[in-house]
Amino acid sequence: MSTEEIKESWLRVIWELFIKRGLRSTSMDDIASALHISKKTLYQYFKNKEDIVLQCMSWTASPDFQEKIINAIEQERALVVLHAIKQRIQHDSSNFNIPAIFYDIKKFHPTIYDQINQQHQNFFYTILSHTIEKGIKEGTFKNSDTIRVQIWLITYVMTSLKDPEMQEMALADLPKSQQKKVISVLLDNLVYSIATPQGLKEFETINKNNR
Repeated sequence: MSTEEIKESWLRVIWELFIKRGLRSTSMDDIASALHISKKTLYQYFKNKEDIVLQCMSWTASPDFQEKIINAIEQERALVVLHAIKQRIQHDSSNFNIPAIFYDIKKFHPTIYDQINQQHQNFFYTILSHTIEKGIKEGTFKNSDTIRVQIWLITYVMTSLKDPEMQEMALADLPKSQQKKVISVLLDNLVYSIATPQGLKEFETINKNNR
């Protein structure tokens, strides 16, 4: 494995550790132990915990990771990709520690939070745009004048709801069981508004097979 591949595998482990233990409760000793390396070796790759947080969060929206996702999208139908995105969002929304992690980042690492939020916004917009463009070529989506606006709105809501304060304010009247469905409903509405008859038929089949 190359140095970059090793580091990527470490970042995956660290992210899972943050989810399991929480950002503040995870020490450099905990991270070194989870990676099965010495603390001295850990500091050869990361300056401090803040650097780890930045690299860990940036990894999920890095150009290399984005390219991998786009290459994966090319192997699937656009509607299958959108369904996978919905499933991933619902999975992440079900993890009670993820909002807490973003809360800690915003409170204790505000500069990192702003940087990461912008990276994630650009990343999600690029992935969603690429998927919709693929669907247009496949004949499942119409080339509507409002597509870009709709993609931007979904992207904005998606990234905004990672902010625990915004989440609490915007979703206060919704039961917890319904909060994780917000992005899913927005994506469904996007499909219904731009799908061709062929796309609607394919969309209903995918939903039926995954109930």
